[in-house]
Amino acid sequence: MKLLRKTLQIVNKILTVLLFVVFCTVILIVVSNRFSGGEFQLFHYQLKTVLSGSMEPEFKTGSVIAIETTDGNKQFHKGDVITFKKG
Repeated sequence: MKLLRKTLQIVNKILTVLLFVVFCTVILIVVSNRFSGGEFQLFHYQLKTVLSGSMEPEFKTGSVIAIETTDGNKQFHKGDVITFKKG
């Protein structure tokens, strides 16, 4: 029983440190992208906030959505939800 408790404490400390490192890394990425004028992107996904009701009822205004970025060669199908940047 004592060994199990000690093992759980060690696992708890390791997980806490790992989560803290991930949190700090994400904060650094977001801050550096904001200062450089870029969009936050991680593993070909960007996080966006829905600013208007144009995507309702699928996405409500204020929702945070993950957008998969493409290189322009992706095939889209009927029913796909897309976003685009003008310009």
